[in-house]
Amino acid sequence: MVAGNDPVLVHNNDACEVDDGNSLENPIEWEAGRPDVDGGKQAFIPMNRWTTNASNFKPGEHTFVVMPDRSIRAFHTDDMFDLFPDWNKPGPGHTSLSRGKPVIMAGNFIVDAKGVITDINQVSGHYRPKLNGRNTALRDIAVDALNRAGFSAHPSAWNPLKGW
Repeated sequence: MVAGNDPVLVHNNDACEVDDGNSLENPIEWEAGRPDVDGGKQAFIPMNRWTTNASNFKPGEHTFVVMPDRSIRAFHTDDMFDLFPDWNKPGPGHTSLSRGKPVIMAGNFIVDAKGVITDINQVSGHYRPKLNGRNTALRDIAVDALNRAGFSAHPSAWNPLKGW
């Protein structure tokens, strides 16, 4: 790269991403059960325990998926322990929320006491949305869907590997 007449070495430019075709406008549908993902069975979650919009959520950590229609399905981590106290049986997770169907995003988010989402990640062993660079496509899909559902999400909350 050249700046004026001087050559410049550009190294570790994390603003660059590999174009894998994933975008907010044309998202990739991630399927559970691929050879490179966790295929373990997850517990059934009753639909009345899902959070689908910001009117019925509480502070803390949530597991969530974004369905191909861009709807959100999430549950609070505390509910996981209340519903499934026996750790010798499969617990709930992303495929519980999606009923095993493809998703365009799967991960976790944290809501603070003011109702603001402070962290969003793409950590899911059953779907494993792939990161290329910082993968702004996954970030944009998550933030867009969360905001459509009435949550307060900002791109700066994107922390793709937190919890991994």
